[in-house]
Order: sequence, then structure tokens, then C-alpha cells
Amino acid sequence: MANYLSEHDIKYLHRFAEIHDERKALSEVFGAYTPLKRHDEIMAKPLARKKFNEIVDNAVKDMEKSSSASLKRLMNIQSANLSDFIDLRTGDFKDDIPQHYMDAIKSVNYDAKTGAVTQITLVDKLKAIETSLKFTGMLNKKIDVSVNLSITEQLASSTVGDDEVDGFIQNLIGKPTEENVIEVEEVENDD
Repeated sequence: MANYLSEHDIKYLHRFAEIHDERKALSEVFGAYTPLKRHDEIMAKPLARKKFNEIVDNAVKDMEKSSSASLKRLMNIQSANLSDFIDLRTGDFKDDIPQHYMDAIKSVNYDAKTGAVTQITLVDKLKAIETSLKFTGMLNKKIDVSVNLSITEQLASSTVGDDEVDGFIQNLIGKPTEENVIEVEEVENDD
């Protein structure tokens, strides 16, 4: 078997790396009725393995760059202040706004007649902070509270005394406890 990769083979490796579905990638590149053994033939070539690993490594690097850029943008939004956009002495819009602060601007409204800035709306900082915390894994809203023990196993392993457990179960099923029971004496009538 030759180690040579055709253009179609390389196209297939890219598509397979993208979707991880041999059948779909084969049908897109080679045609609808391409047998799965074609995948095995391509992947058996050492050059194909090397090319596939290179494609995956490049995709991971691109993803890391993208995620780093997204986090940097979120940090820019968090650090931007109104004084970065407006001269607080004159109230005019600054001409020399650093480019990285532009991420924080949601919208700018102008006066139609004069062309002066009338309103600047900034992106929600709280949402940017929340997104940053989620992105870094520091904020998880999902809490797993599932328990894989039966109620009897939980009771057996608990440190709660038997009396408390009995009282809890009696209240649960509606039986009166000894505290709630009143003894009534029967009185005989001599009428």
C-alpha cells in the first residue's frame, strides 16, 4: 500500500477531523456509496496518521487562540470605565480611545443635527464577569445532588439516634408519638 495521499485523501482527513464520522466524511468527499474500508485504507498510511495528527493539533491551537481572545475581550469589558470614553471635564467624547476599550461599547447615539454624541451604552459588566467566571470554571451553577444510597442505607450510616429516626418516621406516616397520646380513664356510670 502506497503512502501517497491524494487531494481527496487530505480533504477526507480534514473533514473526518472536523466531524469524527467516517461514513459522513467519506460520502461528502468520495461519494455516497464509498465503503467504510476506504477509511481504513487511508488511515493505514503512516503519512495519513501524521497529517491527521497535524490537522487536529492545528485545530486545538486555533481553539486555544480563539478562547484566549474571547477571555481577553471579556477582561477589556470588565476594566472599561466611562472616563475611558468621555472627557469628564468637558463632557466630550474622546478622540483617542484605546482600541481594546471599544469592546465595552454596546451602542453610541448621535444628535442628527449637530453630530454630537448624546448617549453611550456600555456592555453589561456583570454579565461579562459572570461569563469570565464560567469560562474559567470558577462558577458552576449546576450542583449534583443525586444520592445512590437507599433510604435504609442512609439511615444505617447516619449518626442520628434510633429514637429520632423512629419519631421522624412516625411523623411521616402520621402515627402519634408518645408525647401526643393522652390516656383517658374510663368512668363507669351507675345510672
